[in-house]
Amino acid sequence: MRILIHFDLSSIPSGVTINSAILSLSLTAASDDRIQDVHRVTSAWAESTASWQNQPSFSLISTSNAHTGTTPDSWVNWDVSSDVGAFLSGTQNYGWLIKEQVESSGPDPLYALYKSREFSGDSLLRPKLFVSYTAGSAAPVAAFTSDVQSGTAPLTVQFMDQSTGDGITSWAWDVNNDGTVDNTTQNPSFTYDTAGTYTVNLTVTNAGGSDSEVKTDYITVTGPVLPVLNVNTGIRYDTIQSAVTAATAGDEIIVSDGSYTENVVIDKGITIRSENGAAATTVTAANSLVPVFDVNAADFVTINGFSVRGATGSNIGGIDFTDSDSGTIMNNDVANGYNGIHLGGTSTNNTISYNNCHDNSKRGLSMRNDAYGNYAFRNTFSANADKDICIKDMTHDNVVWLNNLLGGTLDIGTANAENSTAPITYTYNGSSYTSYLGNYYSSYVGTDADGNGVGDTAFTSGAYWTDSYPLMAQSMNYV
Repeated sequence: MRILIHFDLSSIPSGVTINSAILSLSLTAASDDRIQDVHRVTSAWAESTASWQNQPSFSLISTSNAHTGTTPDSWVNWDVSSDVGAFLSGTQNYGWLIKEQVESSGPDPLYALYKSREFSGDSLLRPKLFVSYTAGSAAPVAAFTSDVQSGTAPLTVQFMDQSTGDGITSWAWDVNNDGTVDNTTQNPSFTYDTAGTYTVNLTVTNAGGSDSEVKTDYITVTGPVLPVLNVNTGIRYDTIQSAVTAATAGDEIIVSDGSYTENVVIDKGITIRSENGAAATTVTAANSLVPVFDVNAADFVTINGFSVRGATGSNIGGIDFTDSDSGTIMNNDVANGYNGIHLGGTSTNNTISYNNCHDNSKRGLSMRNDAYGNYAFRNTFSANADKDICIKDMTHDNVVWLNNLLGGTLDIGTANAENSTAPITYTYNGSSYTSYLGNYYSSYVGTDADGNGVGDTAFTSGAYWTDSYPLMAQSMNYV
């Protein structure tokens, strides 16, 4: 005698782990204690037509066996865990065939009979399949984003994992899709040093499987923006000197914030200014023996808004004009050199204003040779080791007013103008006045009887310097 039986397993979720599966039949009667095997059926069959003659094929190796016993209504149990696991993993479920381990034939064969699903008595005695399982993890769904998707090299990108799924155990980031895993942390940071477009691949894994998200051309990195811009041409350069060399007279060059180490030679009439002032832009001499800004025989040059450092060579300035006319030196901070600002040769009609020259080993401002007709106003000179201002040789007719000489020392060897060339209307201590205005000297000890901010007695330094209108306070108090 052989028995065919089948159970529908569709109610068991996918991805589960089978802990056990027990096929149980309730014994009706048995000739004696039989040993019966259960085999996995391997071909289709129909309950209404199955017979000995057309029985389906089955695995020759039994799944398990059980003793039947002889007690009616007792349960006979077969372990079919491996078969149920196979069915849920994709093997076709055709059920099982139960038969004697050692079959016999004859007029009175040995037997064991069981209650079927049609049993009309207690329904609890019908066939049962007890399946114990642990729900498996669903495969994760990979997803990610980042704080930036474009920028200039070097570009640092913070990636953020947004994958879903329980118990994710690994993250494999291929940040340039070259097949090599670049990082295995959940939320990595990566710096792209080279310009290009990058595809990013994230693969995440849990007990249920793996998933990948690929974002094509996700990160765009452009080359670094060169810091020096010729406004007229729109071309950028990596150094101030390269921009100056390529410029045409009349061009304006803007220098981005930062520190530059170079000596800039200027031989044409151009404007060079920092983008955000001296506090943000420093130029230090690459060769300390020559000026940082060296203007030689070039007219209409403007140097505006730099911290200038390190030109320590003798008789030079951090900003140095020689035989150059009609230029402008303004809003610079010049220190740690020999002279702060130097005019030499026949330089004329240059304007020097709103500069701070300090901590130089010789002078803050130097006018030498035949420099004439230049204008210096609203500058501050302090802590220069020798003199705040030196004007001598064949210089003449230079006009110096509204400057702050915090060292109070001068070296003057020729006749020049020590105050404004005409009366100025100004506000001092909240009141309006009109007067010629000279310079502020920290060493001046005169009085101011009428309170107009101009000393009552002149400040004198040597035979060539008599400032008849010395200021009682620094020039920023006169507006």
